[in-house]
Amino acid sequence: MFERLRNSQPNAIRKITAFNGDVTLPNLGLTEAQRQILADKVQIIFHSAATLKLEAKLKDAVEMNTIGTASMLELARLMKKLEVFVHVSTAFCHVDQDELQERVYDAPDDPHEVMRLVKWFKEDALDLVTP
Repeated sequence: MFERLRNSQPNAIRKITAFNGDVTLPNLGLTEAQRQILADKVQIIFHSAATLKLEAKLKDAVEMNTIGTASMLELARLMKKLEVFVHVSTAFCHVDQDELQERVYDAPDDPHEVMRLVKWFKEDALDLVTP
């Protein structure tokens, strides 16, 4: 992934630090020390964590794709040096569109309400409302 950077600017690779985390866990599965390092030093975020399984349970998909992204944005708000937040997504979000433009599309439902629904309902009840 960073081969071009390593070849063109070998010292720049030292600026990259990766932490193991999990967008489905509280605080993204990061320690307080890791969160502090991120808050103090990070300038760029690439957020690409997601489930691409179309048959995934609604709870799993919302926890990973929506709540996980909200958690990343919460962390990003703490970052004093943040310049760029890149969210990599998929065209599967808009299967009803014949053609997608490079723009932000309105959500069909309020994402905050969907997140509350998933946290509140039991999984078998969510299965009943899953398309």
